[in-house]
Amino acid sequence: MDNSSVGTEEIAIDLESFNDAYIQRSLPNTIVILFFLFVGVLGNSLILYVYEFRFPRSDGRYYIGALAFCDLGAIIFTSVLNLLQNLTKYVFPGDIVCKGVLYLSYSFINTSLFLWNVIAVQRFRKICRPFSWQLKHHWRRWCIVICVGVSFTLYSPVLYFYSINEEVFTNNNITVFVCQQIKTHTFGLKIFQGIGFILSIANVIAIISIYVIVSIKIFKVMRGVRRARTESIRSVTITCPTTTSSLIEGRSADTTADPVPTRRTISESQTAAQKLEHTIAFTFMTILLMGLLSYAPSRYLLVYETLDPTFWDSLDYTKFNFYLFLRRLYVINHSCNVFIYLIFDSMFRKEVRNLIGRSSS
Repeated sequence: MDNSSVGTEEIAIDLESFNDAYIQRSLPNTIVILFFLFVGVLGNSLILYVYEFRFPRSDGRYYIGALAFCDLGAIIFTSVLNLLQNLTKYVFPGDIVCKGVLYLSYSFINTSLFLWNVIAVQRFRKICRPFSWQLKHHWRRWCIVICVGVSFTLYSPVLYFYSINEEVFTNNNITVFVCQQIKTHTFGLKIFQGIGFILSIANVIAIISIYVIVSIKIFKVMRGVRRARTESIRSVTITCPTTTSSLIEGRSADTTADPVPTRRTISESQTAAQKLEHTIAFTFMTILLMGLLSYAPSRYLLVYETLDPTFWDSLDYTKFNFYLFLRRLYVINHSCNVFIYLIFDSMFRKEVRNLIGRSSS
C-alpha cells in the first residue's frame, strides 16, 4: 500500500516536472499570446461599443459589429487554447475542454473569414455595380446567420478528430495526457485539414481579388474626377480675361464671379481626392498584408504538422518559439483591427478620443 502510494507520487512529480519544462520552453509564446489577448479583448470590445451604440446604423458599417464579435470570440477561445497548450501541455484538463475549445476556436476564426467575404462582396456591389441589386437589410442579416451556420457545421468534425491522447515516454517512464489529433483517425484528419487549408486560401484569395477590383474602380473614378476638375480650372482661367475685357468695354458683367476662390476650391478638392486615393491604397494593402501574414504561415504549418507529427520534437529552443509564433500568427488578425479603424476611420478615431477625454476628466 505504502509502496504503491510512493510510486504514484513519484510519477506525479515527474509528470509535473516534465510539464514545467514545457512551460519554460514555450514561455516567450505565452507572453505573446497574453499580449494579443489583452489587445484583442480591449480593441474588439471598443469596436463593438462604438459602432453598435455610438454610431447610427448604416449600410457601410453594418457588418463591423458582427465582425468584431466574431474576432472577440476568436481571440478569446484561441488564446485560451494556446495558453492551455503552453501551460498544461502534458496534463490537459479534460476531453470536453479539449474538444470544446478547439471547436469554438476553429468556428469563430472561420466565421470571421466568411464575413470578410460577405463584406468584400457588399463593397463590390456598392462601388462597381451601384445601379444593380444590392444586399438589403434582411439579406445582410441572413448572410450573418449563414456564415455562422456554415462555419460551425463545417468544422464540427473537429469534435471527432481531436481528443485527449495518452502517450508514454519510455525513456522517462511517464504517461502524459495531450490534447491533439486522434492517432487512429489520421487519414480522415488529413482530408479534413486539406479541405480546410484549401478553403482558407480560397477565401483569402477571393477577398484580395475583390478588393483589387474595387480599388481599381475607385482609382479610375478618382482619376476621372481629377481630370474633370483640371479641365474646370482651365475653363475658369480662359474665361477670366473675357470678363475683364467686358468690364473695360462697358458691357455688363457678373460681379459675383470670382475665379480665384473657385481655383482655390478646385485645388483643395483635388488634394482631398489624392489623399482619399492614398487612404484607399493603404487600406487595401493593409488588408492584403494582414491576410497573407495571418493565415498563410499558420495554415501551412497546420498541414505540415499533420503530415509530420514529430516536427515540433526536433526543434531547438529558438526555432521552436519562432515556428510556434508563426503557427499562431492568426491571433494578429483578430486583435489588431482596432488599429486599422483608428488609422482609416476618422469618425471612429474622433469617438475614441471623446471616450478617452471623458474617462480622464
